[in-house]
Amino acid sequence: MMTIEYFVASEEAAEFLKVTPRRLNDMARSGKVPAHPVDPTAGRKEWRFLLSELSAWMQGNALKRR
Repeated sequence: MMTIEYFVASEEAAEFLKVTPRRLNDMARSGKVPAHPVDPTAGRKEWRFLLSELSAWMQGNALKRR
């Protein structure tokens, strides 16, 4: 059986990473974290995140620091 992962908003993703939603959105805008724009053509982007991608990103950064 396939498990479906849902996209989460900045608030939930920020809580997962223990940062503020504003900081997370800045990181998304600059391409530092994996993020998906809701409407890529909009002037101000609204972001959605997959917790699995954020977890993998965190693990990858932890390995780089060793």
